[in-house]
Amino acid sequence: MINKLYDFKDVAIPDALLKASVSREEIDSELHMTAQRFTTIAPASDGICNGDIVALEIPDEQAADSVRQVLVNMGRGFFDSEEALLGLCPGAQTQVFYEGKTVSATILAVKRKHIPKLTDESVCQLKIEGVATIADYENYVFENKAAQQRQRRMKGIFEIASKAVLAHTEFAPIRDDNEWYRTLYNSTMIQLETMAQQAGKSVDEIMPEALRMPGKTADECRRALEEMCEKHVKLGALGLYYAKQNGIEYTREESIARMQAYMPQLGQTEISEVEENMIAVDIIQRYADYFQKVISDYYKDKIQVVLQ
Repeated sequence: MINKLYDFKDVAIPDALLKASVSREEIDSELHMTAQRFTTIAPASDGICNGDIVALEIPDEQAADSVRQVLVNMGRGFFDSEEALLGLCPGAQTQVFYEGKTVSATILAVKRKHIPKLTDESVCQLKIEGVATIADYENYVFENKAAQQRQRRMKGIFEIASKAVLAHTEFAPIRDDNEWYRTLYNSTMIQLETMAQQAGKSVDEIMPEALRMPGKTADECRRALEEMCEKHVKLGALGLYYAKQNGIEYTREESIARMQAYMPQLGQTEISEVEENMIAVDIIQRYADYFQKVISDYYKDKIQVVLQ
């Protein structure tokens, strides 16, 4: 399908996509969230503050000489009289607004969360391979954040690289007599016909909605579908080219096995006619994904991530 390949390595990628940073604030925030895993809760005898858990005793209006206990998570905003409790100590009495009335309340107990500072000992409890100290864990967090930054930039890099490769690679005619193209187009049309039947509409009526092209005519949708199928086949062809270079082949048998793995969940025992088309579509998709992987593998180590 490819007459002359344009090497993606020749594509000029903007420097902005090859540079990224992780802030010290991001690292500290992650360390704080990790420290919260070692939170302890203990009684507090000084004044109530936000974040405390307060146990109140309030008269029960439903039963004479009876009381009920109410737990208040301070700072959440779920209890109307939180401000009236601030600064009070266990045993104190105050007036609170509860269930539409102002009532007397006694503070039975106050418990406070304590988030300890991370130590080498607590970091070891995380049981992360190669992480035994705070410094190790900070580096581990940085590397994870850096990987996320690289992943975000890879989307832009792939879009730029693939667009250039598609534009400059010489392909054999795709729409004339290409089995992949016919399979992909026909499979999409079968899905559109099924959707149209379920909705009680014609294929022409369902196409703008199904292809997310509101306001477009059926002819415009068909032309767009042809372009999308052609582009996808070209991406698959590029993946096939690199896969062959690396001794990789995606076979029909593999796609059938992947599909059969889900059949029991769907209550099926045989592959339907529609799914026969999906086998070929699956192979095209896997090669297209492989082309993206080739570009990703090449550029992932070229994206420099620094700590700021």
